[in-house]
Amino acid sequence: MPINLGGNELNSLGVKLLNETNIPTGSLSYYWDASLTSTYSGSGTTVSDFMGNVGGTLQNGASYSTNGGGTFVFDGSNDRLLLNTSIILYNGNVDWTVYAWMKTTSTADGLIANPILSNTSGGPIYGSLDVDGGKQAYWVYPSNVNDWKQFKGTVTVNDGNWHSLAWVNNSNYTMNFYVDGVYDTQVSPTNAGNNNPLDVIGGGLGTSFNGSIGLVAVYYNAHSLSQVLQFFNSTRQRFRV
Repeated sequence: MPINLGGNELNSLGVKLLNETNIPTGSLSYYWDASLTSTYSGSGTTVSDFMGNVGGTLQNGASYSTNGGGTFVFDGSNDRLLLNTSIILYNGNVDWTVYAWMKTTSTADGLIANPILSNTSGGPIYGSLDVDGGKQAYWVYPSNVNDWKQFKGTVTVNDGNWHSLAWVNNSNYTMNFYVDGVYDTQVSPTNAGNNNPLDVIGGGLGTSFNGSIGLVAVYYNAHSLSQVLQFFNSTRQRFRV
């Protein structure tokens, strides 16, 4: 189960993270950051969640680079960071926020073409957070519709530069997209099936991210614009020197 820090109440890990980065910490549940030795030692395949919940394993040649202070590199073929267990983003009726710092030049378009946080199961996948056709995207497989639905932002992010993406899901089945701390658009995903389990970073069902991912953070609340901007400003220094 994720650690729910809730409001301003912090555990020792949350205090350390706040001191190091000044990111929002209330309801922070998962934090994979390649720049932190507590996430990755710099060698081997074992990756840990800074919050102590769900770690994972780099597979199929996924590598590490010191670029951006420490990032994971995926080849767009079959590389991935497979988590030890699925995390749950629920059916669309729960507030959550996911952040990712990523860099890509991929023009891949189509079903979960360039996944950042997704699922490896074919039974079927229920949701995927991607860069699709050069834009931030969210794919969902609704429990009441036998088909995939895609929701896409408007800002181009496949220019080979580092970008901070934020997916903010609201309990009323709306989702806000942000790029580099700036609001992009609101979409209205229908409900996801089976509690929307996700178990892989930089990969999906037969797909792989083509580029670099520096960090992924998951919160169980819906962040405001000011919190999204706080996260961006607190993490951008290492990516934009």
